[in-house]
Amino acid sequence: MSLHADLLRRLQSVAAVQLVARLKDTRLNCPRTSELHVFIPDIHLITAARHAEGGYRYGTNYPELLEAVVRSLAAFKRDAAPADEVVVYQIGDLFDLWRQVDGLDPEANAASAIQNDHASLLSALRDPELNTQFLLGNHDYDLYRFPNFDAWQ
Repeated sequence: MSLHADLLRRLQSVAAVQLVARLKDTRLNCPRTSELHVFIPDIHLITAARHAEGGYRYGTNYPELLEAVVRSLAAFKRDAAPADEVVVYQIGDLFDLWRQVDGLDPEANAASAIQNDHASLLSALRDPELNTQFLLGNHDYDLYRFPNFDAWQ
């Protein structure tokens, strides 16, 4: 079996997953077949209070399921090691500071509030064994300014 097929089976044990996209492109500089790169796209976390107060119709989809998927990825990575390498990326807009507050929040209170509201999911994403690589997106770009998030520079 391949890492891709193993990942699909692992995710199917958590959710009704039909397909996991697969891309092989030499320009990505991931030439080894024993290497799998998993990308988690925009999550756009805001607090539940802000979601209700702002009257937002949409928000983060199924955060409990997302946490289960992330924890499953950590187990998948542990099971794959040391023969294979699994690298997980969260590719921007983990937090949605634009919807949480208007303008720059110099004290990072908005980011801390979001973090507190989604502590379990963020703990799963920050699991040292998973070693998620975070990329800042336009909705959470200012996080690098704050001590709790300066590792994301």
